[in-house]
Amino acid sequence: MLPWNSIYSLDSLQGFIRFIERDDMSLSSLQEYGISMDEDIHFIKDTSLYDYRIFDYYPEGYVVGKYERKIMISELQKISKKLLHIGSIFGNLRVTTLIRKNKIEYKSILDRLQFTNPTLMRVSQSIVDQMGGLGKYLGIHLRVGDGGFSYKVEENAKGILELMNRMLAMSRDQEYNEDILDEQPISEERLSLTECLERHPDVASNSPLVYLATDARNPRERSDFSQVFRRFPCTFILSDFIGNLTDVQEERNPWDGTSIGKYLIPMIDAISAAKGELYVGTNQSTFSMYVRRMHNQYLGYSDPLNLKY
Repeated sequence: MLPWNSIYSLDSLQGFIRFIERDDMSLSSLQEYGISMDEDIHFIKDTSLYDYRIFDYYPEGYVVGKYERKIMISELQKISKKLLHIGSIFGNLRVTTLIRKNKIEYKSILDRLQFTNPTLMRVSQSIVDQMGGLGKYLGIHLRVGDGGFSYKVEENAKGILELMNRMLAMSRDQEYNEDILDEQPISEERLSLTECLERHPDVASNSPLVYLATDARNPRERSDFSQVFRRFPCTFILSDFIGNLTDVQEERNPWDGTSIGKYLIPMIDAISAAKGELYVGTNQSTFSMYVRRMHNQYLGYSDPLNLKY
């Protein structure tokens, strides 16, 4: 059990959401807040991964997609119980806002959920600084480790490169070259970070520095990643900055003192990718979508292609 405020600042949510941070998630502990298990709780139980989808409005012809049923906000508002106990909020489409006012408020809440853990921010910033600083490189997130992502690594990598190349051309007022993925790299030799940073500007412009965030082990040794390293020879991954992670391994849960370092590693990876000049993630990855929101917040603008991931 880890308190949310040890990773995020919840202060920014004040006025949007009423919440209480609890260190005991048992139903019986709710009695401390005047909630009776027998009389005050309405349970919304899910029987599958994609059971229900919550809507504020459901226009004629709309579909629930991969979910099995819909629940309307108007239905929930009619429940007289003190507490709605929701089984799962898994999936980025679980709560769907179609009413403009609600969409704006929902987006504002999502945008405000930014990492603030001091160790997390300090370590990730040290990596960003070594990469040249905020907006001085490109960011990529390539998810491979679970579900359908593991079967589409090469396809997703190609899609990421195509989108990144399009945005590079747009940001530099150049014509997009569809054949660029098939061209030979600027250098077949793996360069050090220092060598990459010291390249001639013309060379660096055609093949920018890249930070690649991924849940893959040893991506440089995987054939399905090869096109990324071929197109961008100056691509670096978290293990290239292993010396920066010492402080993370020492991070402890403020409630019980257990080590939480391994859980912070993917967050450091995400922040480092998010602070690139341009960013492209993996299609349909919720984590990539979160990195996208961080990227837009850190840079203060949206990329030339208005991607969700």
